[in-house]
Amino acid sequence: MVVIVRGGEVVHRKGYGLADLAAGKPVTRETRFLLGSLTKPFTALTVMQLAERGQLGLEDPIRRFLPEFSPYGDSLTIRHLLGHTGGLPEYEGMFVTRGQVDSRWPRSVRTPRSTYEPTAKDATALLAREARPAFPPGSKYQYSNSGYVLLAQIVERVSGLRFADYLQRNVFEPAGMTASLLYDERRPDVPERSLSYSRADTGYAEIDYTPFDAIYGEDNIYATADDVARWFQALRAGRLINQASLLTSWTRGVTTAGDTVDYGLGWSIGSLLGRKQIGHGGSWRGFRSQLFHLPGDDLTVILLANFAEFLGSWVAAEIAWVYLGDRLPAPVEITLPRDRIEGLVGRYRVRRYTLELQAAGAQLSLGSAVLPRAAVALSSDSTGFIRRNPGVGLRFERDGRGRATALTLILPGGRLRIPRVE
Repeated sequence: MVVIVRGGEVVHRKGYGLADLAAGKPVTRETRFLLGSLTKPFTALTVMQLAERGQLGLEDPIRRFLPEFSPYGDSLTIRHLLGHTGGLPEYEGMFVTRGQVDSRWPRSVRTPRSTYEPTAKDATALLAREARPAFPPGSKYQYSNSGYVLLAQIVERVSGLRFADYLQRNVFEPAGMTASLLYDERRPDVPERSLSYSRADTGYAEIDYTPFDAIYGEDNIYATADDVARWFQALRAGRLINQASLLTSWTRGVTTAGDTVDYGLGWSIGSLLGRKQIGHGGSWRGFRSQLFHLPGDDLTVILLANFAEFLGSWVAAEIAWVYLGDRLPAPVEITLPRDRIEGLVGRYRVRRYTLELQAAGAQLSLGSAVLPRAAVALSSDSTGFIRRNPGVGLRFERDGRGRATALTLILPGGRLRIPRVE
């Protein structure tokens, strides 16, 4: 589902594909998608609301609210959790390592459920008892789902409400989000819910189950794309937090070593061809979500998908180029000798993504099973960009013979390094 907002007005809204392959049910405005980590800005928002009310402080140690936490929690603050600088281990791996949860996920909802499905409180108890810092809090950025589980628990303890109820009263209702909910251990019904899928040898495989599906804070909001648009408009208009809190949330963090990180308080912060870009992505089971905002151009792109190989940041950058290409500077293109071009040709693979670079004379093109083949322009011996989508850059690593050994996709809000496999 795609919703594009420009100047406060929806300029495009359309569903593509199917929400349920077996039933042939199409994606519509009413289809609810799991937001994955696009839930994190919602969780951060609830913390900022409580901070505005004086009920907590961003520099408060988490043991003020989670006294059962190990002494490690005395040096771990709410700001560290919000900005992913806390050094917490990931709770999923801890449960698997302990043998409490198997590692065969995500998988189909038609398969047997795990005998143990931990809740958010179970994850909090495990972290409080056994978490050991990977580094001193504040010294380094390391993306952490565990931190946001703890933040939701802190919101519950401060407010006296279930996190789902807090969101309903303080976020969803004020923003006019009538089709959104948080999925928790009560396992509420989700009307018009999409299933999620990944590629398989015979087409597509439904992968809509994991043992962690009741854990929230880092994940687990279901919403329509229209509701996400309403929420973001309400946020920007100051109806959910004040502008000072929003500005703080949209400011890059700084480690104790003085290093700036491309993350604020619940928001990724990047750039698109020199324009500041704010947003967040989400990825859980086969769901993929992307909120992409260019504040200087008042353009917002919201993408909600149910296909694991969907690369939302690539598509969002291309949409931005379609709407703003006449205002965005494209990188300068150069021509390289044939042998330097041919040194880049090959197949690159990481996780679910396999990309193939081909050359026809001096023209390079990039393609994959999930992206249409696109012409690549080169801006130096080791850098390039997608010609029709210049917001997506490429950086190559070459060996002593000039042969590329890896490429990095430089996407708004993140990078994806992809080793060469042949």
